[in-house]
This record gives sequence, structure tokens and C-alpha cells, in this order.
Amino acid sequence: MQARKNVLIILFLFTAAVACYSTVLNAGFVWDDEYLVLRNPLLRAPLWSFQIFRQDIVDSGFTYTIYYRPIQILSYAVDYRLWGMNPFAFHLSGIFLHFLNSVLVFCLTRKISGKSTVSLLAALLFVIHPAHAGAVSYISSRTDLLFFFFGFLCMLSYVFFVERRRYTLLAASVFFLVLSLLSKEAALVFPFLLLLLDALVLTDRHRFRIMHHLPIFFTAGCYAALHRFLFSQRYSLVFSPGESGAGLVKYFAMVREFIILTLFPFNMHMRRSAGGAEGLIPFFILAGIFFVFLVVRLKNRRRMLLFSLGFFHIALIPFLFVAGYFEVFAEHWMYLASYGIFVFMAVTFVWIYRHAGLPGRIMIPGLILACVICFSANTIAQGIYWLEDISLSDRVLAFSAQDTPAMHYKAVSYFKSGMDMQSLDIMKEYVKKNSRDPRAWYIKGRLTLAAGRTDEAQQDFRRAIDLQADYDNGYMGLALVAFVKGEDRGGIEYLERAVGINPKHSEALLILGAAYSEAGEDEKALETEKKARKINPYDYNALVNLGTAYSRLGYLQESARCYQEAIRLYPERVKAYYNFGYVFLIGGQRQEAEKWLRKAVMLDPGFTPAIDLLRKMQAGSKAKRKC
Repeated sequence: MQARKNVLIILFLFTAAVACYSTVLNAGFVWDDEYLVLRNPLLRAPLWSFQIFRQDIVDSGFTYTIYYRPIQILSYAVDYRLWGMNPFAFHLSGIFLHFLNSVLVFCLTRKISGKSTVSLLAALLFVIHPAHAGAVSYISSRTDLLFFFFGFLCMLSYVFFVERRRYTLLAASVFFLVLSLLSKEAALVFPFLLLLLDALVLTDRHRFRIMHHLPIFFTAGCYAALHRFLFSQRYSLVFSPGESGAGLVKYFAMVREFIILTLFPFNMHMRRSAGGAEGLIPFFILAGIFFVFLVVRLKNRRRMLLFSLGFFHIALIPFLFVAGYFEVFAEHWMYLASYGIFVFMAVTFVWIYRHAGLPGRIMIPGLILACVICFSANTIAQGIYWLEDISLSDRVLAFSAQDTPAMHYKAVSYFKSGMDMQSLDIMKEYVKKNSRDPRAWYIKGRLTLAAGRTDEAQQDFRRAIDLQADYDNGYMGLALVAFVKGEDRGGIEYLERAVGINPKHSEALLILGAAYSEAGEDEKALETEKKARKINPYDYNALVNLGTAYSRLGYLQESARCYQEAIRLYPERVKAYYNFGYVFLIGGQRQEAEKWLRKAVMLDPGFTPAIDLLRKMQAGSKAKRKC
């Protein structure tokens, strides 16, 4: 009977997840998805190579981000191998993960509370709540789904270990913690959440032993030390000790906003300002009074209430350290923390229903029904904002007009659509908002250069360098301007300066290698392209450029291997087919050359280099037959 009930609950949660997020299945790749999915060569890397585990989420050498999340990229790689670059499949995986997380919410809550009604209500609120739309709909936010999934498996394994005292379950808990840490750095809170769970809830039935937590804290400590070592040069950009006071105010303002959004989730728009200190003290005084009242009244549920409130605050601790750096916060940050509020709401609703007599039995079901309808409708409605970059950017900017990432992505979207003037207008506003940020001037310079405004782009790149003398991208931008103006030697010197500042700047290395080839410095080109390939061994441009460098020096076998690898990893891109055919032609294998050139034309009927070369080959064959 219990098994049948569990199956029905799982089906119910699955139906709720699909119903709330079905609109998102029609969405494409938006914002950071282009870098983390579409243009990320790690998705093409063979899984056995462990390349995903050797670098951060985008670039190797741990140079560009402080995000070491191989499980996130691994999940994308699996999706790619199953479905290709189909956004439908990536969104489907996200919805399925969210459903699994709701099942874990039900299982853990029932295990620690012993109440099926409380557990089902908490899981239902979790699966339909609009605040989770960002985490589920945004492919780049899959990291939130994954670290929650493995973190809750870690907590469930520990609960079973406490009950059964089997150390294999404790080992499983440590294992799932490692997977959660490799999904997102914020998983460092789970050892503290386990400690809270053990101290407040599990000790009701079992003896608390700190020694059982030592392996978990030791694992988290090793991860934290390793992460700090690998990203030591980047930490100063994120953690700002000089702004600790302002950061603390922003943190508490963010907590207030999260609480309000969980209870009244209207006008959700992914990113929002935390606001100032106005009204903070009265808000937390009133919230504290309400909480104390409930703790006093709900004597039997006191431990669960304390656990839920503690869970909410501990889950938000990682954002205390970055609150001083970020002007805005993302709604998907509350994906884990919201569990505490949902448990709090579920415990309170069930207690009122059972102890408030007839008014409670009438009011609570109506209130729950209203929440379900309101939350579900709001979640479904949000799906339309995730369809494309511009719709998402417009939604964010409608509520946060100065949100710089939204401005940036809207400008890029306009540029891709051929709306150059609109794109540059937005970028000007973006630069005004970030006038002291060299990256803002660099981005504007790239868009300005692509729009054909060479002199203006040059000024933008120089402004970036004025703000930061060793800014590698600024020198790369000046190099691009120099090439457009025909000053090839100057462009090479700028690129050499950029690579001297950052030897692992893969884009600068690729452009520099091509520039050396154009200048006839083939040996230098080959060495430079080798460096680029070593940094990103599965990047398409790195493979093709290295193949070209090999062929110019007559190393045809090495060149063919590079093109073959590019075709295997990127079968949808035409240039590698053409270059592969050209290598065969140079080697005197005309039939093989014709085969690969024809494949290039089949892949892209408008690819003129392959068409022209085939015509020349056919004309040459006719001339030989006449002779």
C-alpha cells in the first residue's frame, strides 16, 4: 500500500514539473549558454580523456573564472552525445533534474519529520515555485540543480547511516558530497547542514557523535584548500574585504528579498537588486517575533521549525562572501535555501489545519490551493521570457534598467540580428554604467569594430588599457584594429604583448599563429598554434589552425590528423572537410581529395572554396583526357 502511494506521489510531482515547465522546452540557448554549451569545446572532448576535470568551466589554466564545475560540464557533454546541440534536450534534462530534486525533497523531509503530508506539501511547493524558474529554465544554471541533487543524496545517505550504523552509507555520503562540490562551490554548506540536521532533528532518536562528521568536514576542507590554491589569483576579484560592512548590509537585504519572493513570488525576472538598508531592522524584528510565536505554539514541531530556519540561513552563507562584489543577485541562488522556507510553511500549514478547528480546516486547504494555482500559473508564464536572448534581457531590464549583464546580452543579440545601431546605443549605456571596468570598453570595442567603426574601436581598446595597463584583451583588440588597417606588423606586436601578459590566452594565440602564417613565418606559426592546441585540445579553431600550420611546412600526415580530429568532433562544420580534401590533393591522392571536397559541398552547398577547387580538378582531368 505504501509503495503504491509513493508511486502516485512521484507521478504527481512529475506531472507538476512537466506542466509548469513545458513552455521552456521551446526555448533556445540564451545568455551564458553560448559560452558554456554552444561554444564550449569541453563538450566535444572524449569522456575518457578527463579533460573536463582538468580545467575550469570554459578556459583551461584556471585563468578566466573561479568556477571548477566538471560535473556541470559532464552533464552537458552527455546531453550533447545523446541529442546533439538541441536546446530541447538540454531543457528536458533540466526539468527532469528538477523533478528528481522534488522527489528528494519529499524523501528527506518524510525521513526526518515522519509526516507524509508535510513532506508532500514541501515537495509540491518546491516543484512549482516561480523562484526556481531561473535554475530550471536557464541551461547555464544547471549547476544549481546538480549540486542540490547530490547534496540531498549526501544528506539522505547520512540519515540512513545514523539509523543503521553501516559505514558504507557514511562513505556514500562523502562520495555524494564530492559530486556536489564538483557541481558547485556552494556545496561547502552541506557539512554544516548535516551538522544542523544531526544536532536538531536526528538526536531526537539517536545519539549525536561529532566523530561521524569528521570525514565529511575533512573532505570539504580538502576541496576548499585545493580550490583556493588553484584560483588564488582570482579570489581578490571576487572577495572584497574592504567592503565587508556594505556587503553585510547587501546580504541582509538579499535575505529579506528572498523571504519576500518565496512568500509572494510575483514579477520574477531572474536578476534583481538587493536594495538598501531601509526597513531592514523593522522587517527582521517582525519576522523574529512571528518565528518565536510559532516556536512557542508548535511545541512538538519546534525542532523542525528551528532546522528549517537554520537551513535557510546556512544555505545562503556562500553569498555573504560575494555580497559586497555583486550589485544584483540572481533568483536561482535561492534554489537550495528555499527548501528551508517550504518546510517551514508546510509544518505551519499542517499544524494550523490540525489544531485550529473548523476555521483552520477551511482556511488552510483554500490557502494551499490558492498558492498552487498562483505559483504554477506564474511559473508557466515565465517560460515565454526564456525563449531567446532579447526576450530575457527585456524582462530583466523592465525591472532593473541598469542591469549590466542584461544590457550586454541585449546588445550582442541586436548585433547578431544585424541591428548594429541599436546594439551600439545599448553598449554606450553599458559603458556609462561600467566606465571604470576595462572589460566593458573591450566588449564595446569588439562590437564597434565589427560594425566597421575602426577608429572608435581603437579608442575603446586604448581606454581599456588606460584603466588597466596589463589588460591582455585590450592589446588583442588593438591588434585586430591594426589588421583591419593593414598594419600587420603592428598587429603581431600587439598580440605578442597580449600573450606575454597572459600566455594562456587561447584566442590571442590562435590569431597570432594565423598572423605569423600570413607573414610567412611558418615555424613561429606552428609553435604558436601548438600552444593554442595544448590549452584547448578539443577546440575547433585550434585543430584547424594547427592543421594549416602543419600543411604549410609540408607535414601532411600531422595536418591530416588534425583535420580528421576536427571532423570527428565537429561533423557539422565545413572548413575541416575542405582542408582535409586539400591535404589529400597536395599529397597526390585526387580521389580521396574529391571525396572530402564533395562532402564539404554536401554539408554547405554554398561553400565556394570547395566548389571552385572541385571545378579546377574536373577541368584539369578533362584537359588530361584531351591530351
